Amino acid sequence: MSINQIRCPHSKKQMTRKIDRSVLLKARQLHPNPWNPYANKPDRLQQAIGESIGEFSQIQDVVCRPHPEIEGEYQILDGEGRHRTFKPDDDVYAIVMHGLTDDQAQKVTIVMDETRATADKIKLSALLAGLSENQSIEDLLIGLPYQESGLLELIELSNVDWDNYGDENVEEFRASDDEAEYDSNNESFPEEVNCVCPSCGHSFIRQT
Repeated sequence: MSINQIRCPHSKKQMTRKIDRSVLLKARQLHPNPWNPYANKPDRLQQAIGESIGEFSQIQDVVCRPHPEIEGEYQILDGEGRHRTFKPDDDVYAIVMHGLTDDQAQKVTIVMDETRATADKIKLSALLAGLSENQSIEDLLIGLPYQESGLLELIELSNVDWDNYGDENVEEFRASDDEAEYDSNNESFPEEVNCVCPSCGHSFIRQT
């Protein structure tokens, strides 16, 4: 158990909020909230969450608060996907936040998802390519939220010579969230033609 001191940026006062960490609960004590905009995960992503827990165990606590309507139970603020992988009597580690209003609880759900980092696609492709040298694609896929074709496309991106693209186009690609659509049979581009970013689909003139 810990007591967190939280300083409001608009006030000199500190708020004291009780936060219990690494609380061991039964999965049946945790209930999804009704407002979660991230609940409908793609099938492969939900499957990958279960695979990762199977491979590494639970390495990230579910964030919750005491349930506002059911005494002795808890309402999930972040981690519904992880919760779905457990059976009712399984042990689940949780962070329990006390004293939240409904508005604060809803905001926690947004903050926990929206502040997670977006991968640099160029670094990600190089990292995945390195991992693929030491294990099969089937083993690498376990716990990762990709279809095999998407993973292979990301790995193939590590072979792209990014010096052929302008800095602005490369930075736009790094931050792209779209699926990679790189054509491995078209690794080189003729001079002065319109090119399409292999990830985001934006057109641009090749920079040389």
